[in-house]
Amino acid sequence: MCSVSVCIATYNGAEFIRDQLRSILEQIPEDSEVLVGDDGSTDETLLIVEAFHDARIKIIRNTMNLGYIGNFENLIAVATGEYIFLSDQDDLWPPGRVEKMISAMKSSESLMVVGSMESFVDSVDSRKYFCGFDQARNRTPVRNFLDIFAGRSVPYFGCAMLLSKKIKPYLIPFYSKVVSHDIWIAFVANRRNSVFHLSDVVTLRRVHGRNLTNNNRGLFDKVRTRFVWLVAIFHII
Repeated sequence: MCSVSVCIATYNGAEFIRDQLRSILEQIPEDSEVLVGDDGSTDETLLIVEAFHDARIKIIRNTMNLGYIGNFENLIAVATGEYIFLSDQDDLWPPGRVEKMISAMKSSESLMVVGSMESFVDSVDSRKYFCGFDQARNRTPVRNFLDIFAGRSVPYFGCAMLLSKKIKPYLIPFYSKVVSHDIWIAFVANRRNSVFHLSDVVTLRRVHGRNLTNNNRGLFDKVRTRFVWLVAIFHII
């Protein structure tokens, strides 16, 4: 068993995966593992990953396209680390992220630590504050549940999360492939009243045409999503 696992879900991420991996590898311990779950990329993603020749990197080639939710579910399930970081393929980790988040988890003894983010478009030097948390959220799990359900701004992004291996029995298997992995994790961790909300920036989120969230969903889609969330909440409780 290693100390740190990093779970990266990839699919045609050749344009940015090199920079992301560099930002991760330079700050994780030598006994870490970087699990790259690839969903059948047709570009040079895996060639770029293999070219690092780093023993910490382990490629998992999915035999079928799992989608990002199933991909992260599988990665978390096979991760062996005491501390499990989630990562997208196109962001960057700021220096000190790993040490800062592990320190917060140790001191708070929480199952999950989630941090704040800055975003950038072309140059990382032009980044600006994107979203984050007030640590008062540590004491309001019910409010966190309700705010997520109501669609209020509660930025639980997987790319800004650190999980303890102790959460896995409550987390895996995921309840539904419809509930996004980060929302499911946020529900589970808040249900255990075991989330530490870190105000420090832990992710530099790269904004580009292929990762823009569609906020213009119709009423039916929103109602359907909330129904699935509601069923998932009752399942957790």
